[in-house]
Amino acid sequence: MGLQVRSFLLALLLAGPAHAQSEADRDCTDDNGVDRCAAAQQARVRALYGVETIEAHRDAGDQVRRVFYVDGYGYDIAAIAFLRRAGHDPEVRVHFKREEGGPLHAPMVAPVPIDDWELLIERSAHFDRALVPRPEPPRFENGEELVTVCLHASLYMAEATDPAREGGEAATLRRRAEGGCSRGTTGAFAREVSRAALPLFPHCALLNPSHYRTPADQLVACRVLSGDRPAAAQVRNQLEALSWADTMAELPEIARLFDNRTRIEWNGELHAGREADGAARFFLAKMLEGGRRDLVIDSIEGLSDRRVRFRGNLVRSVARPDGQEEVSETAPVEMIWELEYRGRFMIRSLTVGPSARPRRR
Repeated sequence: MGLQVRSFLLALLLAGPAHAQSEADRDCTDDNGVDRCAAAQQARVRALYGVETIEAHRDAGDQVRRVFYVDGYGYDIAAIAFLRRAGHDPEVRVHFKREEGGPLHAPMVAPVPIDDWELLIERSAHFDRALVPRPEPPRFENGEELVTVCLHASLYMAEATDPAREGGEAATLRRRAEGGCSRGTTGAFAREVSRAALPLFPHCALLNPSHYRTPADQLVACRVLSGDRPAAAQVRNQLEALSWADTMAELPEIARLFDNRTRIEWNGELHAGREADGAARFFLAKMLEGGRRDLVIDSIEGLSDRRVRFRGNLVRSVARPDGQEEVSETAPVEMIWELEYRGRFMIRSLTVGPSARPRRR
């Protein structure tokens, strides 16, 4: 994120006791100050996604273009690999990070048309080269110089290997890290990799891109979709209205997802068969009762092209009785969505179970 500040503010930023970072150090360091180029960090990230080292791919004779994505706050997002193993068709794999202590998620895999593959290989030619910064002319406002400071930038770790060729040309391996503030070749290639991967997963491309910061985030959102995934993707888009509702002012938007046939059972309390916006009003009031709840998705399964099942949790922070700290309180939620005549899915049933707090250790 770029932010313009006065030159005297820049002086304050430079006056700290720490020595200035080199360009290489900055491109390896995420927003939390972690050196992503360190061997231990790279091993941690590979374990997070369950992937091999790029050296293992090189030694196996694979051709690979792989990028690890880190967001502007130091969180791992995804790993996307275009892979052509010896004796196999080209494919793309989207690897999802495992949660702490959780199981490894299977990657999404799709074939890559040969034209797409060759174009990506061509565009990877210079991702490991650093550009010489071009001096920019100073800018002024009211006689004072403006300076651009880049904050919370994404970070990319890109790797490539090409097999040995006939005639004695050895296998090659390239890698480079780059922060988004550098606006260089590695970041440009990383963005190209995620853009190239997205249309190869058609159900992911159906997700509304305005709900996601990058194509990599959009691909990650696909992990919860199963069954008839195009139907599940449509429900995923419509769920955004429920996810962001935090006041009763959102009732008109929420009401579009319910009708007088919607049946809601909220921890034993039943609502069914009332006025058109009654179900939406009941749901929103319950969502905000005692503090706003967040809707967390576990799975969205397309049971058919007209029927989708959602499973997840409603989560909110609550204070312990002793008032010492807040903990997460969760309640399981399941919804059945059905396609109606105007081409939109509607919530037919919604069931919320009892809330539970983690036991105090």
